Amino acid sequence: MIFRRDEVVAIGAELTRSNVDVYLHRPTSAVPSVLPASRTAVPRTTRASEPQDTYSNHLLLHRKSTLSTMSGWMFLFAVLYSAALLFGMVFFIIMYSDLESDYINPIDFCNKLNQFVIPEYGAHGFLALIFLLTGEWTALLWNLPLLAWNINKVVNKTHMFDATEIFRTLPQHQKEAYFKTGFYLFSFFYYLYRMIVSFIAESDV
Repeated sequence: MIFRRDEVVAIGAELTRSNVDVYLHRPTSAVPSVLPASRTAVPRTTRASEPQDTYSNHLLLHRKSTLSTMSGWMFLFAVLYSAALLFGMVFFIIMYSDLESDYINPIDFCNKLNQFVIPEYGAHGFLALIFLLTGEWTALLWNLPLLAWNINKVVNKTHMFDATEIFRTLPQHQKEAYFKTGFYLFSFFYYLYRMIVSFIAESDV
């Protein structure tokens, strides 16, 4: 059978149109993927970042443990300091009682106690400085009123005992000694509590 030229062109156009229609109307699953096999989406995994996260967590735990250890030893030092200051105030109260009972004369009384005034102020000020440098703001705020009181007495030059006025100012000195005794006693138990909490936190880390 021999086809003319115009018939061949018409038949070719009809076949092309029918193939396009079949391709467009077939299911989506039958359409071939246009992406190369090497570019198909692959789910990302986080295994590469796991070692870095583990190192960061370990470094954070080590830092917390170090801070807890430093805090525990610092409060242990504060416990010993407050105990020494507490015994110092008990000694002052005993000396006041001896003066009232005439077991000691005013000159000897003042000479004995004046040598402990500046060391007591200095020890308490040094303890407050440690709390400031280590960022223990609660302990620092607790010590600020007494620190301000001691500084005010030193500035006004009323911190030393005067043998000529000791009997007139004795009640005031006794009240101050009682107040400081209670303050150092409460501080002792507070520092002891903070020390125990710090060491327990270190063992938990």
